[in-house]
Amino acid sequence: MDAYFQKGIQLEPLAPGESLYLPVTLKDEVSGLPINLDGYNAKMQVRQTADGADPALLTFSTDDNSIIITAVTGLLEIYGTPAMTVDLQPGMTVWDLFIYKDGVATKILYGTLPIEPSVTR
Repeated sequence: MDAYFQKGIQLEPLAPGESLYLPVTLKDEVSGLPINLDGYNAKMQVRQTADGADPALLTFSTDDNSIIITAVTGLLEIYGTPAMTVDLQPGMTVWDLFIYKDGVATKILYGTLPIEPSVTR
């Protein structure tokens, strides 16, 4: 997905125990060229609601390599393993993705993630 600091994106449905792969390329809104992410970190969380009172259902981060940044191409790759998603319950969830550099946090994307029922275990 190419991102120009887009908002309100509904991701493809995810089933419990399913792998998640979400590639995001950040591009400059004017030039359309990739934004160099040298020195950035990133974090993404999935929750039942956006109010923050509930615990995160999923957390992805450059700290644990569940988000990989290729700086020169502006690419963030978010990876979720079956072990991470196995306990998800069907329903609609919300998510957001932040990038961090020099103490500045920027929300670059957010949206919804439907969790669908799964029969196979």
